[in-house]
Amino acid sequence: MRHLVIFGGFLAISVAVFAPVLFQGGLLAPGDGVSQFVPWYYASERIWDPYVFSGYPAMADPQRMTWYPPAILLSRIPGSWNVFVLIGYTLAGFFMALYVRALTRSHTAAALAGVAYALSTLMIVHVRHPNMVHTAAWWPAALLCLEHLRTRVSTRNVTLTALVVALGILSGYPAFFVYAALVTVAYVIVRRPAENATRWGIVVVGAAALGAALAAVLILPLAEFFPHTHRAELDPRDFFGRAVDPREIPRLVFPFLYGSLTKPGAGEPAWATIGYVGLAPLLAAVVAVVRRFRHDARVRFFTIVAAASLLLSLGDATVLGRAAFHIPILNLFRAPGRHLFEFTFSVSVLAGLGVAAVSRGALGRRRSVLLAAGSAGALALSLGLAWAFHPERASHRLAELVATPAVGLSVVHWVLTTGAVLVWLTRPRPGGVLIVAALILDLGTCAVRDRWRRHPPTRETLAAPDTALRYGEILRRTGQRLTPFHGPTGSPASLPPNRSALWRVPSTGGYNPLRLTRPVELADLGNRARMTRARFIDRPRSLDLLAVRYLSIEERTRAPIRAIEESGEWTRVETVGDVHFFERTAPLPRAWIVPATRTMDTESLHETVISGRLPDGTPFDPRTLALVERDVPLVAADVAGEASASITRNDARRVDVRTRSPDPAFLVLSNVHYPGWRASRDGAAVPLYRCDYAIMGVRIPAGEHTTSFSFRPASLYAGAAISLLTIVGLLIANAFQNRRSRAP
Repeated sequence: MRHLVIFGGFLAISVAVFAPVLFQGGLLAPGDGVSQFVPWYYASERIWDPYVFSGYPAMADPQRMTWYPPAILLSRIPGSWNVFVLIGYTLAGFFMALYVRALTRSHTAAALAGVAYALSTLMIVHVRHPNMVHTAAWWPAALLCLEHLRTRVSTRNVTLTALVVALGILSGYPAFFVYAALVTVAYVIVRRPAENATRWGIVVVGAAALGAALAAVLILPLAEFFPHTHRAELDPRDFFGRAVDPREIPRLVFPFLYGSLTKPGAGEPAWATIGYVGLAPLLAAVVAVVRRFRHDARVRFFTIVAAASLLLSLGDATVLGRAAFHIPILNLFRAPGRHLFEFTFSVSVLAGLGVAAVSRGALGRRRSVLLAAGSAGALALSLGLAWAFHPERASHRLAELVATPAVGLSVVHWVLTTGAVLVWLTRPRPGGVLIVAALILDLGTCAVRDRWRRHPPTRETLAAPDTALRYGEILRRTGQRLTPFHGPTGSPASLPPNRSALWRVPSTGGYNPLRLTRPVELADLGNRARMTRARFIDRPRSLDLLAVRYLSIEERTRAPIRAIEESGEWTRVETVGDVHFFERTAPLPRAWIVPATRTMDTESLHETVISGRLPDGTPFDPRTLALVERDVPLVAADVAGEASASITRNDARRVDVRTRSPDPAFLVLSNVHYPGWRASRDGAAVPLYRCDYAIMGVRIPAGEHTTSFSFRPASLYAGAAISLLTIVGLLIANAFQNRRSRAP
């Protein structure tokens, strides 16, 4: 019952924070249309698929390896999306509170740590990334399980630990899970029991291995997928992007230092680089460091983690941040600013330990005065910095800046929090209630000031426009695709990905953090899946290989529109509002037959496809020649005019093509070549080739035949088998343990 009350309390707090959006009928998700999760998270009838293993959802009707972590089942219930998002925040606060309660035996410490963690700015601004929030929620649960294992090693505790590890993996954000796992390894070393330490370590490793086995249904396909993505070789520019600007460090204690949640001197949201956990937790963490650093290994541990993660978040501005680029595992993940995740976690735990330290005895008048003086000095310094770095400081006085809502409210919260802390330092029990209330008000203000609050999406914004219905029907019938010039930032009428996938409009665009390298290079998509001029003017062959038929582009970009009209490759079809639709003059179908192949090394093949010219300078025509990286036993013949290929079945996991050719030839299918695809002709398996750098094809004999391309990923089936066997094994072990415990 006590746990239900705690869970209900954090659920109520989460609802209160997001109330402005919930009561307006909005969705707790990004309003800018850029998120990679739009088609999967918004629609309750879709399966939650955070990885989209093909890289770009509709570019190749790809292999979608879908999975169902237990909490995600809620997203299958109509109207339950907001419930799913809220559960992430509720679980984060709930598990953090239970963990700190286990460490301190203090309800006030548990409440303060739980609120600080769940409602920190890092968590709130990532409402647009629910997988981050859900992954973060399971870390305190994992440490709680370790504490239970220290007390008693049992089958039940091992099973719970394994389940938490699996859910952390399945929640869908590898970076947070890896960061948490690395810190947890160090935590296990520091917290090893004095007796039977080796046995306890073996049990912990075994529980983690069982958790990985439970999540093998995701781990094995991801391990197969990862080497084919751009993440396998991040360059320094990608790796150090979205690091914390050193000028933002003061915002750890004053989030609206520059007037809003933006980077200094810039207008873009700093949603990846905010680590404010509230003034009260910061002051309580300082108390923990001052009073318990020398006597408590836990305080020392989390202080070191907080300091190290802050240095890592600064990217190439620090030696440790630069070294991370060369550290295996850490160098797989970009956006160093997200190391503020470990900072937020550590400060929240330290806050709980600080509250517990004061609960055991007042801090004392002298130290209380010093802490209050330090808080007032930090406020004065922050206000001075706010005025000094404000973009319009030349026309503003300091008093006018303080009067603005963003800064003024922060000053009010600072004063209220400092007063609550002073009461808490001298009278811990009544002061605890005041300090938690002040923290909720403090972080709640930050939440409503973030941009997700101002323009929340609604279900109506996801309704398919007329253009989606018309062009979607044509493209599904022909098997061809549309390419949106503006990518995910386009208006709904331009059919932006990833919403176009929701509307069943085959598209070459789309944004996903795990992107297959070759299809991205072939499509010439930038970091946010926006087109470049080279893609539709200088690289028309890539459009042929992708079976592009239509292009949508908005009026705001006149220069590209003129270039499109003058290229001779496009014909204007219609203009809907300020969106222009163009059609290729001679688009390739989804599947076609070529009479000849040519073997090339990867580098030459890539250059040929991009430039549109063969190494000898002659034009490359994908209608008559397929480029492959290994020999295909095929004798060239002039069959182009007489051969035909028609698609009889086209879905995500199977494509059937009926062919007719008077001579042996080569069938090309504009689907991404990826491990797991198999080809068969008239029911008999045949070799499948990667051709034209990123798509696939097979050799066909003379006559009429049906060639089937099917996706049967061995990694997924093997992972599912391992997960299922692990579940069965754990159920049997727990049933046996329960029977033994009931035996007389």
